[in-house]
Amino acid sequence: MAQKTKRGPTFIAGLVFGVFLILAIGIAERRLSSPGSTEPLSWNTGANADIARTLKKHDIQGCDQQMRWRLTQGYAQEFVVQCAPDGKYNVEYLVGAASERIEGPFRLGGSSK
Repeated sequence: MAQKTKRGPTFIAGLVFGVFLILAIGIAERRLSSPGSTEPLSWNTGANADIARTLKKHDIQGCDQQMRWRLTQGYAQEFVVQCAPDGKYNVEYLVGAASERIEGPFRLGGSSK
């Protein structure tokens, strides 16, 4: 006669953790890739009133002369903004235009002009 195996709380916790991990990886991959492409989104150099308003609200200097921006992949109204206060793109911010939130500045090492 075969013995019935009893699964304890450790097994259930491991199973729940495994499902959670698979879901988290799937969400992260979806946010990091643009639909139908593995290439990063292209840079824009035109004016963006939402970005300008958010930078001004946080008194960010050096982006008024030369900047480029692109949408972050997977998030609406969130932008990566690179500023070139000295002619080289060496400062970067993460700008949440809808929430008027800014993270940075982040210094860029070998960015090209």
